[in-house]
Amino acid sequence: MVNGGGIADLLRQAQANFDNGGPLGACLDALGTLSSDEKLKTLLGMHGLIRLILETIRAHPMDIELLDKCCYILSNLTFNNADNMTQVIELGGIADIVGVLKRHKVVNFLCESALNVLVNLCHNSDKNKMLICRSGGAKATIDCLRQFNRCTNDGDEPVVISAFRCLANLAYVPDNVKQLIKQDTVAIVMDTMQKNTDHRSLIQMGVVVLANLSSHEKGLKLFFEMSNYNN
Repeated sequence: MVNGGGIADLLRQAQANFDNGGPLGACLDALGTLSSDEKLKTLLGMHGLIRLILETIRAHPMDIELLDKCCYILSNLTFNNADNMTQVIELGGIADIVGVLKRHKVVNFLCESALNVLVNLCHNSDKNKMLICRSGGAKATIDCLRQFNRCTNDGDEPVVISAFRCLANLAYVPDNVKQLIKQDTVAIVMDTMQKNTDHRSLIQMGVVVLANLSSHEKGLKLFFEMSNYNN
């Protein structure tokens, strides 16, 4: 399929049905399958899939099903792929993903997909981590935690873990710590952990967030203040 120009054909079909959610979604399903193939990620990016995905997010901001497909594809394409990460950044994709989180913060599976994209964009790039913070990514992530931190529904816990992974990455950069502290990150993370003491994976990732925050002077001070208050 790839050798026969299948990627280009799928992209043309997607463009031709850009305003028709059903056929467009079917094309995205096929492209999503291809995006999970490690050998095809760079090729898909070179053929314009990332641009198509971001344009779809912008044109269909309230179509949850399409948005989830888009975020799934982006998370595949950006996983350990510097070229695709760079392309997402250069095309303004951070604002699009943050926008998805802001508009649909009550939809757990979509938030998880969007957060996974942000996590991937953080990989080996302090510059991207700072850009995500400046673009409202930290606040949007924390709002997701507030929404799902009780883990009362199926799918809530994976969102919380993805949010913790994102915050842990953002907290790794000293320049982000001030904003994270202003957003009450320490208190919210600790509260989430206390509500879910039986969720081992969640607790482990929450500890990583707190460890990264406490590795900086301001974060360490607040961490001890919160610890003393809770005791």
